[in-house]
Amino acid sequence: GIGKALLEAAKDEAQRRGIERFILICERFSPSGLGFSEAVGAKYDFSEHKMVLIDFKQGGPYQERIQLHKARAEDIEVISQITAFIFGLTVEGTRRHITESITDPHSQYYLSKLGDVTVGCFNLFADDREYSIYSFGVLPQYRRRGFGRQMLDLVIADVRSRSQKRIALEVETENNHALGLYRSSGFREITTYGYYNLDIL
Repeated sequence: GIGKALLEAAKDEAQRRGIERFILICERFSPSGLGFSEAVGAKYDFSEHKMVLIDFKQGGPYQERIQLHKARAEDIEVISQITAFIFGLTVEGTRRHITESITDPHSQYYLSKLGDVTVGCFNLFADDREYSIYSFGVLPQYRRRGFGRQMLDLVIADVRSRSQKRIALEVETENNHALGLYRSSGFREITTYGYYNLDIL
């Protein structure tokens, strides 16, 4: 009963904060976690693979070259707009999250630019064990021009120049285009997580 007791305590705190829904994240190889999610009435939403760079394969040659720029506070709005559009999120919620996380010393946002035009962005988060790539995306009008692969090449080269920590990312299991991109760069799936919604009001 420890899990349910912890969940009830979390519900009480969430309700005081005006939060209406939890997202439970459960590894697909965890029977106890899956059973818990079902027992508390959480509803399955989608799944993501966790992928780790195993055997890096450089892309190219590229006809159009992009550059990565470390984002600053004044870039919050453009990152929010791009991220919200690519992932189908609200700009307000995305802006709030990025405003909080951009000041985290372990987190660095990047803009990818073709000349003066921003074509995509992502977040690189570092902890003691690994570098994780989050919110990686290219705007639709600039896809299929090699920019996503270049972004991966550049960020991997940057990380490898200063660390031998593993590089990881997460991708929705049904996103075949992104899966193909990551696999072609040398990323491999190591596990899969299911996301479950639990209304608490």
